[in-house]
Amino acid sequence: MTNRRITKKDPKKDLDNFLDYTKNKTNIANRTNHKASDSLTNLNNERKSALRRRLGAIIVISILAILGLGIYVSSYTRLQRIIVVGAPELNATEVIKKSGIKAQDQLIDYWLGKNTYESKLKKYYPEIKSAKLKMAGLNQIKLDLQEYKTLAYVNQNGKYYKILNNKKIARQKLTKMQIDKSIPIFVSYSNKSSLFTDLKALKSIPTKLRNQISIINGRSIRKNKIVLLMKDGNIIIGNTDTIAQKIKYYPKIKSTLNNKSVIDLEIGAFSYPLTDNEKNNLAF
Repeated sequence: MTNRRITKKDPKKDLDNFLDYTKNKTNIANRTNHKASDSLTNLNNERKSALRRRLGAIIVISILAILGLGIYVSSYTRLQRIIVVGAPELNATEVIKKSGIKAQDQLIDYWLGKNTYESKLKKYYPEIKSAKLKMAGLNQIKLDLQEYKTLAYVNQNGKYYKILNNKKIARQKLTKMQIDKSIPIFVSYSNKSSLFTDLKALKSIPTKLRNQISIINGRSIRKNKIVLLMKDGNIIIGNTDTIAQKIKYYPKIKSTLNNKSVIDLEIGAFSYPLTDNEKNNLAF
């Protein structure tokens, strides 16, 4: 009989191994479920945080919008007063009207479109060189105007207008009481062409002598003739092309005169007494 080898197994050991395997498998499953649960919890937390951030941003923006709207419609942001400085001959009420600025409107509207208001004034008034809107208080603005220099005045139908150094005639009508008496006045000019021809001749005259001129008369048959009434009462007749050179002799000629005279500088230089009839002929 063949001898058979018998191997003995320990049932307790097999059971322990089975229980350990089962326990390990359960632990692995638990760890897997725990990780999945943690991930889901983190995702939910992130979603809640993102939602809170979005909600917070919406609330902040809404509050700012409400505050901004409240400030916009409040009386503190509405224009209460407009001050006009510079250009004293211009009517301040008319200037404000022509600019388009209105009381009780929003200040911010003016700052956003200030260039438009400034351009309107410069376009309407030839005498305005610059117009600047500036703050003058909590709800006040100042309209600061700067005019072009006045070279002379022109009399038209009893009203006086500035002739500006930008070669334009001002819009504003002035009375005789408002004009600067030290500046020459052009009278009896029916068209701008002859006016600006004589203005060019006037500008060519040396300043010291130009300041002695009171009136330039445009009532002349000859195109190039220019007639000047001096502040001392003498009258100078000249040619627009040569008056700047010849009028330099006026002080010397004047020193030889005993009475008010007419000094003719058109051809050569000579003088004769000024009579009432002569003055009427020259339309002074």
